[in-house]
Amino acid sequence: MKSTRIGRVWILTMGRAQLIMAVVAILAVAGGAVLFNYLAGPPPVMTTMGPQPVRRGDTAQAAVSLMFNVDWGEDVIPAILEILEDSGARVTWFITGTWARKNPQMLRLMYGQGHEIALHGDEHSHILKLSDKDLSTLIAQNAETVKKITDVAPAKLFAPPYGEVNERVVKVAADLGYATIMWTHDTVDWKKPPASTIVKRVVGRAESGALFLMHPTAPTAEALPTILRGLKAAGYQVVPVSQLLPPTTKPTR
Repeated sequence: MKSTRIGRVWILTMGRAQLIMAVVAILAVAGGAVLFNYLAGPPPVMTTMGPQPVRRGDTAQAAVSLMFNVDWGEDVIPAILEILEDSGARVTWFITGTWARKNPQMLRLMYGQGHEIALHGDEHSHILKLSDKDLSTLIAQNAETVKKITDVAPAKLFAPPYGEVNERVVKVAADLGYATIMWTHDTVDWKKPPASTIVKRVVGRAESGALFLMHPTAPTAEALPTILRGLKAAGYQVVPVSQLLPPTTKPTR
């Protein structure tokens, strides 16, 4: 007889007769009633995993999302917006409050062209060092700034600065009604590799539900037309993140 331990539960691999005897013995000791379906196999293993960020969208959709984290790049963003407008693609811009206050007209242009505006923190801070209260304030002030400039509340999405995330960050954001968004694939375009490299990191890794992290850099703008053509040729639509989220992870507040 072989055995494997998962937590405090022993799963036994045994003959049918031995299994029946074991169940009878357990019932006798416990003095209770157990519904045991032998043919259905073992019950599901429970997990103690806490709240988690979103790293992939709905794989049932033939679509991907391009996510631009913005705390700088206003010199490149107009070119990116023009390319997106010409192609008809809509993306999600995760904006810091600091950037928004310095570039209100550009933020309004993003929104006016039909793109999704979401949160990247009021400042580009190392949030793992913040208290729950300070992190909550960072998110809330970011949302207030975006709404004040655009007259519209931002999407209920929060992309942590520096990609710093843990269960506490996810919970604080969720308590405010925001889903924490990470990425499926990172283009690492902030290092400004050749445009051809950025194209490969997107088109070459395209898959249903993929979330691609990007930044407003010159090589990203150069790569974008080829990326959009490549995704379209591969049968993928480019949609904002909120349209790609699985129903179970969509924010409800």
